[in-house]
Amino acid sequence: MKFLLLGFLFFPHLASAGIPGFSPIDPSYTNPSGQPLVIENMPRIQSQDTLGVCYSYTAGAILDAANCKYDDLDCKNLPKRESFSRLDLTRYSTDVPKDLQYRSAYDGGIKEGGAPLNIIQNMLLRRTPAANEECASLDKALVHFGDSKQLWAAQEKAWVTLKTKYAQFKENEKKCATCAADFFTTAVDEIRQDFNLKQDNTEILKAFSQVTYEKFLGDLLVPKQCSNKVVYLENAKNLQLETFPNDPLGFSTYDESLDKIKSALANKNPVLVNSLCLDQNYDIPKAQQTIVANNKKIVAARSRGTTLDKNSLTPECKNEHSLVVSGYRKICKKNNPQDCRVALKVHNSWGEGWQKQNDDGWVDAKTLLDRTAYQVQSFAWIQDKNKSQSKSQQNSSSQRASVNQEHSSIQ
Repeated sequence: MKFLLLGFLFFPHLASAGIPGFSPIDPSYTNPSGQPLVIENMPRIQSQDTLGVCYSYTAGAILDAANCKYDDLDCKNLPKRESFSRLDLTRYSTDVPKDLQYRSAYDGGIKEGGAPLNIIQNMLLRRTPAANEECASLDKALVHFGDSKQLWAAQEKAWVTLKTKYAQFKENEKKCATCAADFFTTAVDEIRQDFNLKQDNTEILKAFSQVTYEKFLGDLLVPKQCSNKVVYLENAKNLQLETFPNDPLGFSTYDESLDKIKSALANKNPVLVNSLCLDQNYDIPKAQQTIVANNKKIVAARSRGTTLDKNSLTPECKNEHSLVVSGYRKICKKNNPQDCRVALKVHNSWGEGWQKQNDDGWVDAKTLLDRTAYQVQSFAWIQDKNKSQSKSQQNSSSQRASVNQEHSSIQ
């Protein structure tokens, strides 16, 4: 049963120094205190640009980092042929029957808003492959790609045009086959002005025939030949996903959460922060009340063996984001060593430009973590199965099976 809210419609070009949750550390705090914990061997920073798929970029960073750690690879310079396609990973955000372990079973297409934990679990438990970045990547697919407002504006226009053309094709398809074919002849030329498509027109026409826009987008941006150019999570049988906290009707605290993050980083395991609210006026106590009310409905539905109508749930956040934490440090004022702040290094999906403009991702820890409301499964990481577990960790692992099946995505 899944209780997290993982939809995402917050784009980096709307971001500035005032993004809720991303507060820089006051420059007067300069003296390090204690031992910093930083994973240097992280994948290169990528950009989701104006496509709302932070969840797959987050999962991809975690998966690439796990492979780099196991195979002792230079993750910063990981060849694209060895990196998980962030576009193709979106298909694994959904859950399918356990007996379906082949890639084609996951055919929901590319959706904005999804569940990174589902992606990671599918890679871990079902050993399913994903296309590599060399075959399917957003930077190759978009003609207008990069860190500038002009390019983002062009991208937004391209996405709107693409969705409109798909809708118009479906309308023409209802009228007659010739009508749809005639419309396609003009539409495909316009689409190629915005997208670098590998497929010929026959394959693109087949994509237009898909029953949903999400499936159409998946066929368009992840060509079928990519099914033969794949990446697996290496050593998956010896790895497991840990989450914290695991009580669907309770919450952790800042100190408890920070301790878990530090412990994971100390073992060279980057941490997924997977329910970060970016609403301007986020009221944590109110959000926690809503979360508990929603989760009670989910628990009740599960106990009855019924399917929950997700429309009966009340969204506690409109703009959600997921990201990866790859570093921790404590810094104090030089003239007052008792006055200290904790910073976390964020591995974000908003491109190199955002990272450079924001102290390479270092932000105030409490401001960031407060935005999770410390709800169930706010934090996750991949670790070795053989790693000795405390009793509380063993309990959390057994609880996870009952908290990881529902509530996969709200936008």
